[in-house]
Formats: sequence, structure tokens, C-alpha cells
Amino acid sequence: MHGPDQPVGLSLRLKNLAQVASFVREPELHVLELRPAYKQAQADCLSLRHRLAEFNEQISNGLLQGLVPDMNAIKTRSVLQLTYGIVLVLAAVINALLAIFEPHDTLLPLEAREFCTEIIALAKIAAPYRPLGASWVPSCLVGAWATTNDPAMRKKIEGILAEYQPDFIDVNWIQIARWLQKRFEKVRLQCWTPPPESL
Repeated sequence: MHGPDQPVGLSLRLKNLAQVASFVREPELHVLELRPAYKQAQADCLSLRHRLAEFNEQISNGLLQGLVPDMNAIKTRSVLQLTYGIVLVLAAVINALLAIFEPHDTLLPLEAREFCTEIIALAKIAAPYRPLGASWVPSCLVGAWATTNDPAMRKKIEGILAEYQPDFIDVNWIQIARWLQKRFEKVRLQCWTPPPESL
């Protein structure tokens, strides 16, 4: 059983990870870059979703034939899940920033919900591999919590984070999520607060 041989999409290159960090710090300086970056992240999400589904199908077909997945197959699936989770979070973060600058785009909230739903699904799938095999999950859940405004979705994420919390006794994931959410709120206020009138 072989893993995917295609390279990870542009969203995961170090340059692009740094770019998203810049978006969060100073989004007003990168408004024109948000939409192209978002489209790329969406394309990467779609590609990784398909690749993960195909690989899971390979494993399922093997099980039906009495074949037990070897360690390489399990590692490959874990890497795909990790990669998909990170790209989902990047897409969710850019989505949240775009929603500030493009509040009339009605697709953005629907897409944001889809990203969060996928992250929650990944978290549940990865749970049996805690702690080491799922150490990436809380960071993804933090991004999902901070970028959704759906109270029911947040409550569900909080419940999953509570399950993962014992694995990270020195980290308060909800506190980090609230910090990130406040950062988005600060950006929203800065962008929509009119400048003071000159005397």
C-alpha cells in the first residue's frame, strides 16, 4: 500500500505559512492578497480531501481482502490528516479575515462552517492515536473555534478540546482560542472604526 506521491499544495510551503501569519498581524496591508491566497487554500483543501479519501478507500479495500495496514500506510494516513488539518485552519483563518473586508459575501460563512466541520471530523478520527499521533489536533481546533461564530459549533469544539486537554497539561487551548478570536475582533474594529476627525 503506497501513499500519495504528489507534493503538498502551496498553502503549506513555509513562505505561505509566514504569509498567513502576516495576514493576521496586519491584514489591512494585505487586503489584495487575501482572495488569491484563499482560493489557493481552498484548492489545496479539495485536493487533500480527495487524496485522503482515496487512501482511506485503499485501506478499506485491503481490510476487506484480509490485509492489515502496515506502519507505512498508517504513517502516510496520519501525515495526510495532519496536512489536511493545517490547510483547513489556514483556509478558515483567511476566510475570517476576508469576512471582515467583504462582509456582503454570503458564501464565506457557509465555507467557514464547512472548514470547522471538517476539522471536527478529523479530530474525532485522530482521537484513537492520542497523544503523539494526534498532537496536531488541538491547534486545528483552536483555529476552528476562533474563526466560527456559531455557538453550537464552539460548544462542540470545546468538548473535544476538553478531551485532548489532559495530553497538554501546560497549555490552555481554550485560552489560546479566545486570544485568537479577540485578535479577529480587534481587526474588525480597526477596519470599521472611522478615523478621528482632524481639528
